[in-house]
Amino acid sequence: MALTGTNRTRPGLGQALAAVRAGDTLVVPKLGRLARSVSDARDIGDTLVARGIRLSLGGGIYDPADPMSKMFFNMLAVFAEFEADLKMRTREAPRHGLPAGPAAGRDHHWSRHRDRPLRPAEGDNSQDDTP
Repeated sequence: MALTGTNRTRPGLGQALAAVRAGDTLVVPKLGRLARSVSDARDIGDTLVARGIRLSLGGGIYDPADPMSKMFFNMLAVFAEFEADLKMRTREAPRHGLPAGPAAGRDHHWSRHRDRPLRPAEGDNSQDDTP
């Protein structure tokens, strides 16, 4: 079993959640380090609130009673899940015969057309575009 951010059963996460007590503040630099899916983020956030533990995300305290704080938390969770999905797709690309990561360089398919004039010279029919 891989210990990635997409896996909720990570030893470090379990230890951190077990160590905090009511009245404590769990400090997380960004939500993507705590959870990589919206459902896990909501579940962890709700569990912490129920236990009386504050959650500090990037320097701000998450307050589920405040609509703006709740919206911001949910948006961060959406972006964390999106980021995790992108990373997973990049790692899986080589298994499907695709290059890993973004393609480097220019699209060579269009290179052969680079030196071709946009319009043939008047009276020149040598560059016929018919297939």
